[in-house]
Amino acid sequence: MRVIELDAGGWATPLDFLDAVGRAIGMPKGQGLDSDIIVDSIVRGINLLQPPYTVRVTGTAKVDSKIKSEIETLAKALKDARLWRHNHRHDDIEVAIEIVS
Repeated sequence: MRVIELDAGGWATPLDFLDAVGRAIGMPKGQGLDSDIIVDSIVRGINLLQPPYTVRVTGTAKVDSKIKSEIETLAKALKDARLWRHNHRHDDIEVAIEIVS
C-alpha cells in the first residue's frame, strides 16, 4: 500500500491541512476544501491518486488544536464513508488517514 506522508509542522490553519491533502491526492481544481468534499472525491474516485493508500500525518504534537480537530474529523469521515460503502455497496475503498504525533 502506498503511504503519503504529510508533515503538519508548517501548518498554521486547518485549511493548510486540507490543502496539503488535496494536493497530495490530486484533487481536481475547483472542488473546494473541506472534509466532506475531500472524502467525496476519494469515494467517487475522481482524484489522480487512486486507492489503496494511507495518508500519514506526522508532526501533530505541536500544531494548533483546530488543526488536530480537522485531521481527526477527516479521518473519522473517511472511516465512516468506508463503512457505509461496505454495508451498502459491499465493496471498499482502501484509503486511511493515520495520525502520528
